[in-house]
Amino acid sequence: MSLQGVPLSTRRRRVPTEATATLSLASALTTATPDVRPAIANALWPRLKAQAWVRVMRPTTSHSVGAGIRTTTPPVPGPKDAPRWEPVPEAECLYAVATRAQTRLGFGLSIKLYRETHDEVLRMLDWKARSEYRHALEECWAERPFYRAPELPSGWRRNHKAPLITERVASVLQQLAAAAIVERITPEVEDNLIG
Repeated sequence: MSLQGVPLSTRRRRVPTEATATLSLASALTTATPDVRPAIANALWPRLKAQAWVRVMRPTTSHSVGAGIRTTTPPVPGPKDAPRWEPVPEAECLYAVATRAQTRLGFGLSIKLYRETHDEVLRMLDWKARSEYRHALEECWAERPFYRAPELPSGWRRNHKAPLITERVASVLQQLAAAAIVERITPEVEDNLIG
């Protein structure tokens, strides 16, 4: 059997890296089980309402000032070359955690949404959806935009008791959930984060 003239036995397979493994987990979670997106949106909702954007930090191995200077007798060793953290210019993100109980998958999720991705999703929407979303963020009192509904095919329903969580707002939140970077959390790590 061949594909475009190349035998399948001789085709090279792409070796997944850590970055592609994380992205493939996120895409698998959001495409294979669409009922995870409301759980991700529920985790993001209070952070979005609070505008809890934080600066993205990255490790750097730059030396501290005067690390190689030894002016004492006897000489004192310099400080250890431990990595320091520095902010990434103009990069903000929002961190959230969805517990095992919230996802109903048997494991928790670590969620990261970059502001740039958030703004890009909003730019793709029409003005009515953007205005309803912003109005819901400012005025809505609901703790969660989605509730479990096992009788529905998706397993979730929109919070009908909150009038500002409209179909458009629910759609925007699910699009943001699909755009977020999602990683699986083991139960031990989750217990340490939550407890």
